[in-house]
Amino acid sequence: MNKRPFYIIILGIMLITLTISLTSLSCVEESPLPPWNNYNNFKCDNNTGDTLRCYLAVGVTSNWVSQSYSVYPDTMLPVSLIGTNFKFSDKRWALRLIYPFSIEKTYYVNEELSSFMNSVLPKDTLSIFFLSNDTLRKYGYIDVRENNRYLVRYDLSSSEVKQLDYTFPYPPTPEMSDMKMWPCYRDVIEKVNEQP
Repeated sequence: MNKRPFYIIILGIMLITLTISLTSLSCVEESPLPPWNNYNNFKCDNNTGDTLRCYLAVGVTSNWVSQSYSVYPDTMLPVSLIGTNFKFSDKRWALRLIYPFSIEKTYYVNEELSSFMNSVLPKDTLSIFFLSNDTLRKYGYIDVRENNRYLVRYDLSSSEVKQLDYTFPYPPTPEMSDMKMWPCYRDVIEKVNEQP
């Protein structure tokens, strides 16, 4: 019996399967998030030697997010944001990991900033939280939330966000000394300078 036709049949089946697979890839719906470089990005800038977490209290409900998040004037972290094992349901909205001396893009804005902020926030104030990753691991999210164990919370207007070019640094820079934050600018800088 000649085995050659059997191999040809198998090869043909594999070729047809590959063609169907590649064709179906072109039918996959595109991601709802557009390319980062076409938009203004909110960015968290870690200027320390420690790994940090950053949370922007944007407070929207959209195609991607079905939960309600705390927004200014509620100045606490949301009740439910992360799981007990640090797995986040949607990395765009969770406590973003920022490695030492790096910048992390956290959210994009495809419209005029004040329009965006008015559409998702009750006031013209965006809260940005910076947390120590070590503190989060040591105490857990609930304790960090209930005892305000974050490094700083900025409460910025749209004009201040523009002034910072959509980039939120930690520690705060001198140009931020008059911007609203908790603890205040002086206290944050003193605490940073105390660290070895």
